[in-house]
Amino acid sequence: MPSSSKYLSAAAAVIILIACIYFYKEYHRKPADVLSMQTFAVTDAMQLINAFETNEATANAKYLGKTIEVKGTVLEVVKQADTLINIFLGDHKQLNKVSCLVDAAHLKEYSQLKPGSICTIKGICTGYLMDVELNSCVIIK
Repeated sequence: MPSSSKYLSAAAAVIILIACIYFYKEYHRKPADVLSMQTFAVTDAMQLINAFETNEATANAKYLGKTIEVKGTVLEVVKQADTLINIFLGDHKQLNKVSCLVDAAHLKEYSQLKPGSICTIKGICTGYLMDVELNSCVIIK
């Protein structure tokens, strides 16, 4: 009997060790880079805004949670902190814009953008508040 409890204790210790390694790796896992993700839709900023303004439910079904590329005119580049850059695409005549939160791993590319320039940004659509929101964005050259 004592030898079987030794084996049982050893097996339990190995299982606990494997579980700890798994949870450690999951906790420290980095999110996938948007640049390497498959693009589900390519659109223009104004078309994207109009899709959400016209029928938000249909636009959510088409874009929400998906990686999309949006081409548009840069209205504003807002640097809120060293690691938080927000690029707004759209038209000055419209109230709503496309808000693109730049991924921290791709911050150096934003410096080339000036208001009035045209660019393409790839990001994950997270919905529509006052603006169409894209997160984890990367500037496509």
